[in-house]
Amino acid sequence: MESVVENGLKDPAAANGDAVPLQNGDAAPAEPAEPKKTVRRVGAKPPVDRDPYALWVFGLKNPLRKKLIEIVEWKIFEGFILLAICGTCLCLAVFQPMPNGDTTAVNEFLVSRVLRFVNIYQ
Repeated sequence: MESVVENGLKDPAAANGDAVPLQNGDAAPAEPAEPKKTVRRVGAKPPVDRDPYALWVFGLKNPLRKKLIEIVEWKIFEGFILLAICGTCLCLAVFQPMPNGDTTAVNEFLVSRVLRFVNIYQ
């Protein structure tokens, strides 16, 4: 079934739904452009959003700050910190508190290790 307009042409509204026929000289309505999606590699982490200044002094382009960020994001550094945490937990688990400030050689050794771990965390 074709619908016919007064001058014998087909009705575009019937074929295209709500389409409005263009008059001579009219430009086609511009379709809204879809926002461009950023391409991200599969499995890649999104970039970290960092504060513009650290300690109100070091900007993002400061060489010292860049080097420290590089060290902290290093996988070996992460493993070292986890190993230090496990060592601290082990020392605290083996430590045997005694009354009246008494101690053993093992406890003195463990206290010295815990103090070294505390220095690592500082």
